[in-house]
Amino acid sequence: MKRLSAKHSFYHFDPAHPPALRIKPGEELLVEVQDAFGGERDIARIPDPFTTEWEGHPTPPATGPVYIEGASPGQTLAIDILEITPAAEGFVAIQRNAGFLPERFPRRESSASRSGTAPSCSTRSGCPSIPTSAPSRPPPPRAGRHRGLPRGGTSIRRRSPRATAWTCRCSCPARSSGSGDPHAIISDWIACGTGVECGATARLRFEGLPRAVARPRIETPEAIHLVGFGPDLDTAARDAIEQGVVCLAEDHGMDSEDAYMLLSLVATSGAAPRRGPSWAYGW
Repeated sequence: MKRLSAKHSFYHFDPAHPPALRIKPGEELLVEVQDAFGGERDIARIPDPFTTEWEGHPTPPATGPVYIEGASPGQTLAIDILEITPAAEGFVAIQRNAGFLPERFPRRESSASRSGTAPSCSTRSGCPSIPTSAPSRPPPPRAGRHRGLPRGGTSIRRRSPRATAWTCRCSCPARSSGSGDPHAIISDWIACGTGVECGATARLRFEGLPRAVARPRIETPEAIHLVGFGPDLDTAARDAIEQGVVCLAEDHGMDSEDAYMLLSLVATSGAAPRRGPSWAYGW
């Protein structure tokens, strides 16, 4: 099994950026991932998000990029997430401009936490660890520098808090990937702007699929998660529903009308606003 340490970090996708590692389809990779702040524990030293100082600052770091040999334009990169082991400790922080209530909470704060529990300031300490990660970020369609973890990206949530061995597949249109921004605990809305930020080690397997997908898909033994984007909630929801119809019709052989009606019966939904004119909406 190949290994990639966290020292191979990058902060933006660029076609001119050489890959840290090349891997063949079907190979497994053990990758180390830093936390979102690159190990920095003094929150005062981290620039406030969406400020001039923040643009270009090396956070959050991603490990990679990893190039999948044989992948070609029009194909889909599928990543099987076989295992995630979070670091023993992490921390949650209030950053100005990052949460929903910046006027009420203008002061930076942070709290350390063991990865399996909520921070000490919480009244719900002892809640189970639910590691998440953002294992795949497709390169942008145009050349130039781009932040490695752009807003509106895909997060993978593990639903079995007791076991670290599990299977989850993330598919997106790409030929290379980066792994970054793991969390031991995080909610869908990320109220203060962070979850329990921690490092992690992940075991991944890569495969190139001949079919194309327009949006990231996350497949677990329990469900298929489909993501839509848009400048407002209604547009993002329409996009997610469209992806659901396409998935059921093209991949599972259903009539489009039946797929549309089935989504009304069995699909659950969630929405996550992003800073600026961007919403992520998932089924």
